[in-house]
Amino acid sequence: MDLACEAGDAGLMLSTIRSIGRKFDVDTRDVQIKMLRRYVGDGDDPARVLDFLKSSRGLVAEAMADGEYEAALRVSADACRFCDRPVGSSEFRQEIRDDHERIEKKRQQYERVIQAQQKLATSPADA
Repeated sequence: MDLACEAGDAGLMLSTIRSIGRKFDVDTRDVQIKMLRRYVGDGDDPARVLDFLKSSRGLVAEAMADGEYEAALRVSADACRFCDRPVGSSEFRQEIRDDHERIEKKRQQYERVIQAQQKLATSPADA
């Protein structure tokens, strides 16, 4: 995965991390996020920024599908930081911003559900 990171292939890097996770039956989401951040660095390389933005969308989708809203939000926020760079189309960068807003709304909804469940568990008469 370090080699893929240094070689400039975010997709291969994330795929390698997933494979390691499956082989050893461990959650690799935090490692993927850390390595993706390392990959893009400070965003000086436009090709890496674009690769990061594309790869981050896949990682966000996976995290959302797994109900990991906080992880999805972290990656999405990282992607939004680079949306001011002139990489990809402006529509593509706007989609990333729009995705971030949707993720934040879903996370807030999820938190409200958890709070309601906790309240119901502690005070069923108040339901």
